[in-house]
Parts: sequence; structure tokens; C-alpha cells
Amino acid sequence: MKRTACALLLLALLLPFTYAALPAQAEGDENLVRGMAYTIENSLPTEHSYSNYAEGNVKFDVDNGQLTDGVRAQGSPSDNAWYRAFRSHSRYVTFAFDAPVAVTGLSAGFYHGAGYTAPRYVRLYLSENGEDWFLAGETSPSFPQNASAQRYDASLTVERYAAQYVRVEFCCDIFSCCDEIEIYGSRTTDGSERSFTPDKEEDPFYCTGLEGDSYGISDIIKIYNGYYPSAQERINNTVDKLLPYIAYLAEDGTVQDTMFDAVAFVPCVGVPYPSGGTLVKTAKDPAAVMSDWIYYTDFLFADGFELDALNQAVEQVYTALGKSSEEKFPVLLTMPYPGVLTKPFGDLDGDGVQEGCSTNEERVAIVKWYDEYLSARFADAGFSRLDFVGYYWYEEEMSESWSADERGFTTDAIDALKQTGKQVMFDPFYLSVGFDDWKALGFTGAVMQPNLAFTGSREYFDSEMLWEFAEAIGKYHLGVEMETNEPSYFRGDQAAENCAIYERYLYVGYKTGYMDALHTFYQGAGPGSLYDFCHADSSNSAGARLRRLYDRTYDFIKNRYENLPPVVEITEVPDATAGERCMISMKYTDEDSFYGDLTAKVIECGHGRAQVAPSRAQITYLPDADFSGEDTILLEYSDGQNPPQQITIHVRVDAPGEKPEETSGEKPKESNPSGEETSGEDADGTPWGTVLLIGGIALVIAMLAVALLVLKRKKQA
Repeated sequence: MKRTACALLLLALLLPFTYAALPAQAEGDENLVRGMAYTIENSLPTEHSYSNYAEGNVKFDVDNGQLTDGVRAQGSPSDNAWYRAFRSHSRYVTFAFDAPVAVTGLSAGFYHGAGYTAPRYVRLYLSENGEDWFLAGETSPSFPQNASAQRYDASLTVERYAAQYVRVEFCCDIFSCCDEIEIYGSRTTDGSERSFTPDKEEDPFYCTGLEGDSYGISDIIKIYNGYYPSAQERINNTVDKLLPYIAYLAEDGTVQDTMFDAVAFVPCVGVPYPSGGTLVKTAKDPAAVMSDWIYYTDFLFADGFELDALNQAVEQVYTALGKSSEEKFPVLLTMPYPGVLTKPFGDLDGDGVQEGCSTNEERVAIVKWYDEYLSARFADAGFSRLDFVGYYWYEEEMSESWSADERGFTTDAIDALKQTGKQVMFDPFYLSVGFDDWKALGFTGAVMQPNLAFTGSREYFDSEMLWEFAEAIGKYHLGVEMETNEPSYFRGDQAAENCAIYERYLYVGYKTGYMDALHTFYQGAGPGSLYDFCHADSSNSAGARLRRLYDRTYDFIKNRYENLPPVVEITEVPDATAGERCMISMKYTDEDSFYGDLTAKVIECGHGRAQVAPSRAQITYLPDADFSGEDTILLEYSDGQNPPQQITIHVRVDAPGEKPEETSGEKPKESNPSGEETSGEDADGTPWGTVLLIGGIALVIAMLAVALLVLKRKKQA
């Protein structure tokens, strides 16, 4: 009895740590990957951004075989049976079999709660060669939105397929945990399996405009405005503040050309309005109510500011450029976010009854009300130069957790706005929830934010991430938000660094092609960094750098930006003496870079030491005391944007007291670079004339010997 009880107790203790597979989906099916090796990779490259993220002692994307070891995780995400992932869109888990197997489905376990989110989708792919893939099916874990924190399974049954490679993809919007993946089927095929044709991958391309836009909008400047009690005067936008965005201004303030081709007015982010709510969703504040929405709208239509100031600025610029009096400038206004409220929103129809903001129907009704209200006020204002063409969608992601059916609300609201002829533009941050689904959600255009400029909150980003970013927006067909960061970032000790980061946006766009995409431009408020760039004092180096960025932004908008690599010319290489210092002169040439961005350094010196002088006009070279002959110095230089280039410098080093022979006061001629001898002597110093004489005599003797031999043979014959 005691032994039996002990055995049962031991079994009870071990059972929770042993993963119990879901029942096989068909008779004879089994888990084909139990204990099998696999590869796991991000669906989008993030080596220079999210892959560098760490949170205390918790490490992400550490694979110890958790996904096939048969162990089910227990409790919180800190259990090491979980494979913990962070962002980077999704993970590909790939299994390679020695021979084709029959596949009928999958199951996978995920954690939901405590900051970790079960994936929006889990996909099963099949391949015959490991390169071309067929999507066999898609599923997601089944759980309520208010689910308690625990483990949930995603399962999928598909028709019987034969494949040698199997891939499971699970979405990773923010934090995800997966503890076990099982692939069901049979290790042998019997010919009854269904065949498949690999899916054709769509070629990458960028979003270049808003669907149905008649203006050809491609470059939209975001102008922040609205309620900002701590600095209201600075936030209010006047004609003077808006002018550098409508016109490309020369340094003397004269209008040279148009600049941006649309403005999006956006409320300052996260500012609580009089009710205590915010127009955008935040973690700490409730949603704003109807009176707050109207309060913000009053700022838009204030005399001398915002829309009125923009109308005057456009009139001034278009008149200076001789444009038709009928030509108008397109404007996008922000659609605030109607977050779920437990209190009434306001009386939408004037019947004395306040409507709620909790169900999808109520929230969509609020969106329709605001569109009608805003459109009526715009029409009543009678702006002669402005055209209200659509909306900037205030939310930068589409999280399913925000309501019981957030996707349903989003698609219904966008559809309602599109039915009125309005554009609706999405502006997600880098790889945020829903960025990859913008077309299915109904948006008429979308750009994505790289977020590189915000080094304070994204310290794990480096500038090389822009190349990865360009790949992501190409794959999912978005445009790009160009970001300068706040104006204050260009006024302190880090100004040069922040200038280089912003130009990196321009440079990568020029190299990858997103210069031709749809752009929004973020540049802070009050009125913004680009305003400061335009009006910078170019008589000093710091101001010249800023003004140059305004000019470069104009070139980028007009698709004329380019960035040429610098050229270094070595102007003088004197002969050196062993153990004695000498100076090698060089000259930089770079037509389109700021001189302060140019760098040069010696990365290799064969027989001595060398370094670039602070002036960057010379290299100080000190050859070793015991060396003589030809030394080489490898110099690397860069303008901070183009890839670094290298040049090799050859230096002749003489022993102390050794002087090269000179004739008639001239230096010896440089040796033939081909390595062939060019002097009048052979290798051992014998004059060439003597060599030719001896050779000629030997040739005559040989010819006489041959003639005598021929005569002798004729006589014998």
C-alpha cells in the first residue's frame, strides 16, 4: 500500500511537468517533431533594433529546444520552459525532415496575460525544398478578451499533405511566450496526400500615395496644435510659423518654390483635456468626451491660427509663385479616438439625451457625428485656398485588447468615413500591432515610423536599422514617416549627432527608393525642427549645418536628393627617414556634405605609426627606427553616410644618413608599377651593351656550327 501510494504521489508530482499532447487528429497520427531540432528566426530582420532589447535579467529569443522537448510550461512567463519573444513581427519555426512526411495539423501552447499576448495568428506552411512555401492553414488561440493569465492552446487541422519541410509562424506583436509546438501526421506517405503549389511571393513596393487622391499628395508635414496649457502660445501656429512648410524659403526669406504638398493638423499627444480625458488612447487617462472634441476643434478654427493661418500662408506663397487663384492646398485633420467609456459621451443629435461610448455601434456613431460636425465648420469657414480631403487616424496601432471587437470598430469607422469621400491615413510606429494589416482594415494609405530619432527611448536602435526598416515597409507596402525629433535636440551638445541621424533617414531613402514613397514628416511642435532649420544662422558652423538640412529636406521632397561620397587626394608624400617624423599632406573634396561630418583615420601602418592630424589636412608618420624600404599606410575616410572608403599610401623610407642618388639635380624616377626592370642594367649590375655583345657572338658561333654540320652530311651522302 505504501509503495503504491508513493508511486501515485510521484506520478502526481511529475504529471504537470510533462506535456500531454492533444489527441491525435486522425487515427494513426502522431507528433512528428517531438525532440526534433528546428530553426527559429524573425520574419523581419531586426538585428539593429528590437533584437537588442533586454529587460532586467529577462532575455528574449533564447532557444534551448523548448519548442519540442515535450515539457509544458507552468505558471508565469519566467518559467524557462517558455520561449520568450519580443516584437520583430513574428517568428518562423522550421522543421526539416530527411524525407517527405504526411502532415495533418498542428498544436501550440501560448501564454496570455501579465503583459504577454497570445498571437493574433498561427500559420502552418509546407515546402518541398525549404525555399518555396505554401500556406496550408491559419488559426489562433481561443480565449476571451478578459481572459485570466494562463496558458492557451492553438490547434489546427488541415487536409493531408506530403511535405519535407514544415514551418510554423506565430505573431509576436509585443511580448509572446510559446512552450511547445507539435506537428501531427505520419512519418510515411502512402500516395493519398494532397499536392500543393507554393504561394507566389509579391514583389516588394512602397505605398506612394493615398488611394483616389486627386492632388498627388506624397509629402505631408504634421503640425501639432490644440490644447497645451503649459505652453499654449508656443503651440499655437501662426502664418509665420507655417510659411517654411508651404514654401521653400531662401535664407533671406524669399519664396523660391513650394515645399510640402499637404498638412496634417494633429493634437498634441497625451494632453488631458478639461474633462480629464485624452483624444488619443493612453494607459493612465480615460478617453475624452464630446465637449473635449469640440474644445480641440475650436483651436483649429481660431482666427489667425491653425487653419486660418494656413489659408493665409498658402495665399501668400501661391501668389508669389504666380499660381491660379483657383488652386487649393489639401489638408488632413485628425480623427480623435473614441475610447470605451463607462460614462456618457455627449448629446450627438441634440435631443437632450447623452449617447454612450461603449459599444461598437455607439463608437462608430461618434465618428460619423464628428465628421459631419467638422465638415460643416470647415465649409462655414469658407477657406479660399484649403481643401479638407481626409483624416489622420490618431492611433498608431490597432490592438485587439482595446475593446471586445476593436477590429470590427476600426473597419466600420473607416468605411463610414470613406463613404463620405474622405481619405483615412494610418501612421503606425515601427512594427506596431496591425501595421501589416492596414489594407485589410480599410485605410486608404499608410506610412510607418522608424522611431530611430528617439534615441532616449530606443537606445537599443542604431542607424543601420533603417535598412531593415526599408525592407519591412517594402514587404508590407507602406510609406515612411521622416523624423527629426524635437527642436531641442538640435540646440545642445548632441546637435551634430542628431543632425547625422536625421540625414540618415534621407540617405537611406535615396539609396533604397523610399524617397519616392508616401511620407509624413514628424518634427515636434512649437512650431518644429524644420522651422528652426529654415531660419538657422548659417554664418556659424552649427547654424550652417541646420540650414543645410532644410535644403536637403527640400531636395528629398522634390526627389532630387543625392549624397556623393567624399574624395581624398594625397597631395604630397615626402621621402621619410627611419625613426624620424614626417608629414603627409592630403585634401578632402566633398560637394554635398558638411565638413564637420567628414572623418578619416589610419587603420593600418606596416612599419611604423601614423595618425591623422586634428586638421585632417595631414597625416603624421613615424617609421620604425630599424626599417628602410617601402612602407604602406591604409587610410579610411567617410562622410558619415556613404560606406567608408580606403586609400593606400606608399612611403619610401631611407636608413639614417642614406640619401638617394641624384642626377643633374633631379630625383630618381619612380619605379615601374608593373614591376618590370626599367634601368640600363640587369639584376646583377652588368651593362646591357655587354650582354648584347656576348649574346651576338654566341649566336654567330652557333650558326657556323650548324652550317658545318650540314656540309659534312652532304659529303657523306
